[in-house]
Amino acid sequence: MITTAPTVFRNHDGRLEVFAGGADGRVWHIWQTSPNGAWMPDWSPLGNRQILGLHIAVFQNHDGRLEVFVRGTDHALWHTWQLSSNGGWSQWASLCGDLSADPAVFQNQDGRLEVFAIAPDPTLRHIWQIVPNGSWRENWANRGGRCIGVPAVFQEADGRLRVMARGTDLATWSIEQQSPNGTWGTWTTVGGALASDPQLGRNADGRLEVFATGTDHALWHKWETAPNNGWTPTWTSRGGSLEIF
Repeated sequence: MITTAPTVFRNHDGRLEVFAGGADGRVWHIWQTSPNGAWMPDWSPLGNRQILGLHIAVFQNHDGRLEVFVRGTDHALWHTWQLSSNGGWSQWASLCGDLSADPAVFQNQDGRLEVFAIAPDPTLRHIWQIVPNGSWRENWANRGGRCIGVPAVFQEADGRLRVMARGTDLATWSIEQQSPNGTWGTWTTVGGALASDPQLGRNADGRLEVFATGTDHALWHKWETAPNNGWTPTWTSRGGSLEIF
């Protein structure tokens, strides 16, 4: 039985693969047998690592291999990766850390994966690959802030990563790289009164757009006025009556 929200990503050959937590505390996955095609008849466990939380983070390495990140029962970050594109999986390995919520992951412009999570203090921490497809730095870096929940991360049109998180004041806060693959700026508020963690996506013209459930249970969103630019002055409601997790 699946007990978490599913996460989906596309294999290098185009086949979709879905990951979710099971009632036994492990990660389970199921995948298409061919691009656009049928699915495996049953779910399979992805090793024996026990996890916490409701969110499994997945992204593709520069060489096409999928990599999965979870918060373990020891509150550390654990990951497993395909040994070859579209292929089998490694054993779980720890990237340490002390996480109070589940991780988020994205790829830098140069192909290096970078993982973000909130620590108990509650600041944003991150860790990244030293080279594309390669090993990871030993220690987590602290980007400050006062955040709760699962952060959202996406790439600007110019290649810089942007992270958004729900602050302890329930507003949305944002921090971004100063240049692609580079150093980070300072936190700025994007406002709002959120009851859920934000989600980020990019429009066809390159503008980022952020979505979240408000305290009124409606869907609210805000967007960049131009690619890599500032944000609309106010949030806009899309209505609805959404359950808050």
